[in-house]
Amino acid sequence: MPFETLNVNAGTMAIALGRNTSPSRVVQDTHPPFPAGVTSGPFLQTPSTNKTTIVRNLTIAPAATLDLGNNDMVQDYSGTSPLQSYRTMIQSAYNNGSWNGTGLTSSAAQSQSTAAHKTALGYAEASAVRSTFPATFSGVDVPDSTGILTRYTWSGDSNLDGTVDLSDFTFLAANFNGSGKTWLEGDYNYDGTVNLTDFAFLASNFNQAAFGDDAGAAGASLGGLVPEPTSLGLMGLVAGGLLARRRRTAR
Repeated sequence: MPFETLNVNAGTMAIALGRNTSPSRVVQDTHPPFPAGVTSGPFLQTPSTNKTTIVRNLTIAPAATLDLGNNDMVQDYSGTSPLQSYRTMIQSAYNNGSWNGTGLTSSAAQSQSTAAHKTALGYAEASAVRSTFPATFSGVDVPDSTGILTRYTWSGDSNLDGTVDLSDFTFLAANFNGSGKTWLEGDYNYDGTVNLTDFAFLASNFNQAAFGDDAGAAGASLGGLVPEPTSLGLMGLVAGGLLARRRRTAR
């Protein structure tokens, strides 16, 4: 069952027991209010999937933190889209790459913050990635009309499919040098702009092994990941083209 309302008013609520470990999930929360029927923490949530939290209303106070770890989340909202608030909450937690701020965070991404192949929390409107997830996302039904999908994945995975490839580059290239952009449009450091910083994230993870349903945390696979020389050459050529495009635009 989904949370009707999930409020994190202070401290840190951590989604525990990562991917593919148990059909249940323990959520550690010592700061009420708790979901309906729960009077103290920790409490047990048993959704239909073992890695995806489903929530209808989500509130994270300015000084509070919701830690997804290496898990995913679906918000089946109604009314006005909270997409931009997701960028704000994740940007706060991202904290210039350290992942030690408040907001919507991932301790798994924090553990990879100094690694060559960085991970992050990607987010998108369900309607915008309908072609990628026509029915299900991370083991749960995709909301019919209004929903936000959040996935722990590689930095550069625009469409949240667990891989970084030319599809993701297409999103970045179409929005390069733009402002007011989202993760899907190539903003991988949550600052609202798409530039060479974002391209560097994509290039570092280009053609890396996909996140599978049973892949476990990203870190478990990082040791064997080596970019192919052909991919690196392609990324170098593309970077030069984007840089030239930026210079022409700036004139």
